[in-house]
Amino acid sequence: MILEPCRRCDQRIWWAETERGKKIPVNAWTSPHGNVIPIDPEADVPLVHFLTKTEEPPAEGTRRYISHLTTCKKRRR
Repeated sequence: MILEPCRRCDQRIWWAETERGKKIPVNAWTSPHGNVIPIDPEADVPLVHFLTKTEEPPAEGTRRYISHLTTCKKRRR
């Protein structure tokens, strides 16, 4: 993961690709409530899985993140 600042709010983010091929910004810090789970964190653009509300929580110790699109204070809405 290559960390960089968000162009709008300057928070640290990394870019990931969803299983459907969409590129998304992800907060650099982990969160116990995150729904973004890295599948292949070593890739140039890490592949991630979005947990749905119907899925079982990941195993204890799994790194969980939050999409920066939901937390950016300066995101255009």
